[in-house]
Amino acid sequence: MTEEAIPSKTMLRSSSTSALLDLVVDQNYTGPAWDELIRRLVSYAHQDLSAAIRNGRIITRCRKAGYGLKRNFALQHDPYPEEIAAEAVEACLRRLKEKILLPGAWDPTVGVSLEVFFTECCLPDVANAYRRPLRRMSHGEMSLDSLLDEYSPRFSLVVADATVDPEEIVTARDLIVQTLKPLGLDDRRALVLEGYGWSRADIAILLDILPNTPDARLSRARRRLLENRRRSQ
Repeated sequence: MTEEAIPSKTMLRSSSTSALLDLVVDQNYTGPAWDELIRRLVSYAHQDLSAAIRNGRIITRCRKAGYGLKRNFALQHDPYPEEIAAEAVEACLRRLKEKILLPGAWDPTVGVSLEVFFTECCLPDVANAYRRPLRRMSHGEMSLDSLLDEYSPRFSLVVADATVDPEEIVTARDLIVQTLKPLGLDDRRALVLEGYGWSRADIAILLDILPNTPDARLSRARRRLLENRRRSQ
């Protein structure tokens, strides 16, 4: 491409997203056109998602997409909406070239802009990013390294109301320890991570296992817990 044929930033910003995408493909996802496309998608998605988190509509949008969330009003105030949106958009950008911009993934003829399509693709990342501060609020900061330690007290952690009798807390903690003890270490790890609110996809990543493995481990763990409970009755 000659120097004269290279579009200026002004020309790129005035181009339609569809025309810009064609140019990006021609230039093999590099150069000013690629930078402008990313800027456009990020700007739209971050603004839209931040507003949806702030007004609470993100809960309905995620649920319709199959990602259940519980409303938390604290996350609707600074700095959470912008932080959650930024984390989600950044995660989704990693899939932009390989997953989102695949030929046929977005159809400009159906009336949905690429900006809107990209934003919808961010929803699973929004759900995960939304849950992280909820876990911190509920349980405090959690170190994965300490959680994966076989002798970590995190395995027997009981989150209880401050008004509960300390003796009851100790009894509950002992019950949890005895209940989890017969399980294999990997099953215990998966069960505790799920208890902390991590999604199945997160668990697979954190434990470095195949995506379907958490389902099998959690199912096996629950089955063994039920069997142990029946034996103790």
